[in-house]
Amino acid sequence: MQQPSRSRYRWVIEGLLVVAQLSIGINVLAPAPLFPLIMDEYSLDRSTVSILVAVMALMLAVGNVPSGFLAARFGIHRTFAAGAFLMSVGMLAPFMSSFAGHVAWRVVFAFGAGVVIPLVGAVASQWFDRRELPVVNGINWMGQTGGMAISLFIGVPIANLFGWDITLFAFGAVALVGAIAWVVLGKEPVEDRVSVSSPSIPRLLSVLKERTTILISLAFVGPFLTYLSFSSWLPTYYNEVFGFSLSKAGFIIGIPAFIGLVVSPVAGLISARLGLRRPFLIGAGILFVASGFGTFLFNNQLLIYASVVALGISQWVFISTVFTVATELPQKSAQEIAMVLAAGLAVGNLFSLAGPVLVGMSTDLLGTYLPSLTLLALMPITLLIAGILLPETGPGAAIRKGPGKPEGLRPLREVAD
Repeated sequence: MQQPSRSRYRWVIEGLLVVAQLSIGINVLAPAPLFPLIMDEYSLDRSTVSILVAVMALMLAVGNVPSGFLAARFGIHRTFAAGAFLMSVGMLAPFMSSFAGHVAWRVVFAFGAGVVIPLVGAVASQWFDRRELPVVNGINWMGQTGGMAISLFIGVPIANLFGWDITLFAFGAVALVGAIAWVVLGKEPVEDRVSVSSPSIPRLLSVLKERTTILISLAFVGPFLTYLSFSSWLPTYYNEVFGFSLSKAGFIIGIPAFIGLVVSPVAGLISARLGLRRPFLIGAGILFVASGFGTFLFNNQLLIYASVVALGISQWVFISTVFTVATELPQKSAQEIAMVLAAGLAVGNLFSLAGPVLVGMSTDLLGTYLPSLTLLALMPITLLIAGILLPETGPGAAIRKGPGKPEGLRPLREVAD
């Protein structure tokens, strides 16, 4: 990883990254608590309406794939800007006369978000040093969790007042503001523009074959599949099976996103102080599996609330930590870091697109949500496996290894200096 800039302007860049993540978060699951309203509007079954989320996961993966290549060809700043503007397409929602039109704008939004998300880590690696990266990555994901919480908490109340399509328009407008802010205020570090050349295409492709890239991809699979499916269908499950109102159901499933506002930066701070990353991945994997079952097996509100809190802790500790692992990989340029993250996100999103459709189809076929939700609750075991097998990239590993520490990892005191 190249030496990041120490300019104070890095905090302006960080603010822009948070806004970009907020724009993604507020739109990514926006239709989920509105599923019953959309189903009534277009006379849809569960399998069909779930396409609004499933196609998003597919196109996120499609956007992830070229992100690193586009950044190497056109520059990170311009590629980021293009993706950010695509994310504002939700403003077209009120003008769509058919369900197919809504699927179309979700495709465009998801492609833009897929381009932007890997670049968030790449930009952070340009501007911040290793001591700051765990906290910065936590703050960045705090932006996305905050956006998710906003959409899940207020989406139904706004829809009740103005209509569900106006709600989606408003969330798209947030993304437009973020895109304009990036164009006006965003830039690359001076030394990056002057002295750092982009890696070749063969070099970028070779990154995809590395063991660490494969393990990071495995880490994304289970959590993405489970979290997206639960966030999409648990509001409807709580409404239909447990008799909760849509507003209450949306509030409950918004708790994990709200938890991320606190957990992401705190986990980053603790990880930075300890200089370790793997324990957070392993712990998140164990907690993810344990908490998943509590979210749906019993109609006990205390257990449900405790489980969704634990689910939120698992999700946001995992994702901020895995981004830190990627940005700490030794001898990687910003574009190569973007490729590692793009690969992991693409694999995770490709697998996750099957989850919401699986729940919808199996429930329509079997008349119960339990088989699909049970299977999905087990999937985060992939994170546990990846956490065990990934190398420790934190500076704490170098301290414990002593003279035999791997190249590219420096003692914590050197990092602090």
